[in-house]
Amino acid sequence: MVETLEYLIEQAAAHPQRPRAGLYRELLRSQVYLLCVHERDEGGKPRDLSVWAEREAELGGVWVPVFPAHDDVQDFVRARRLRRSKGKQFLWMEHGPGETFRMLRGVHHFAGLRLHLDAQKLVPVPWSLVRALSEGRVPPDTPERYALPVPHVAIPAGERIALTPVDLGDGEGRLLSLPAAGSFGAEDARKLVRLDLGRHGVVWMACRHFLQVLRYLRGSGAADLGHARDVLVSLIAFEMYGEAEALCEWLASQGDEAFARARQAELLALLKGLDAPPGP
Repeated sequence: MVETLEYLIEQAAAHPQRPRAGLYRELLRSQVYLLCVHERDEGGKPRDLSVWAEREAELGGVWVPVFPAHDDVQDFVRARRLRRSKGKQFLWMEHGPGETFRMLRGVHHFAGLRLHLDAQKLVPVPWSLVRALSEGRVPPDTPERYALPVPHVAIPAGERIALTPVDLGDGEGRLLSLPAAGSFGAEDARKLVRLDLGRHGVVWMACRHFLQVLRYLRGSGAADLGHARDVLVSLIAFEMYGEAEALCEWLASQGDEAFARARQAELLALLKGLDAPPGP
């Protein structure tokens, strides 16, 4: 029911660390709605129908808002004060259970979807979890955990750090952050990378914050393509494929075409392998 899905989205937005299996199950059996832009030619004939999506400024991935009811789509348009241009109109499109997740994976630079009630009540579902939903599976409820994607990360002596408890699903770990590198939210603690600090033990870092730390440790020089390479390798390792596609294109435009094309080929092979039907 619409009311059930709206309630579960509201609870997940208010409590990012709580289990979400109930929300994912409800998504798999619920109709959802997308905002689309319908374009007509000068003669008034239909020419194009595209899904409304929003590019994230920090990492370049594209997120698609998904709504539990058509009234929520209308509220979104009003709240954002969206205005249609000549020859275009906004439409809400209803999709049956499970249909949306398979379709959205074809969006260029697709980073994930955002379950949307209003500006304060939205729940991001990243690409890796959308993939599970597109296959009719309930995604795992524990944080996604990844190995360190680059050979070494050296935190300078004297750098201020913070350590807080984090629930790993099968126990408690320590979440490391560098406040000077950037901020992140509780939602980001659902995707973690493992760091071994030697005699100080193992800690975890939110993947998004890890990317901020890479940039911070390299400095902010726009010409530093070495930093961008490390970020790209990390994005692929963290299954942030839409953001990785966007960065590949940026690197190619900056003259690092050989590296960018090699990583694009790696991405295509990964995605093709993930979409291949299981063997006998």
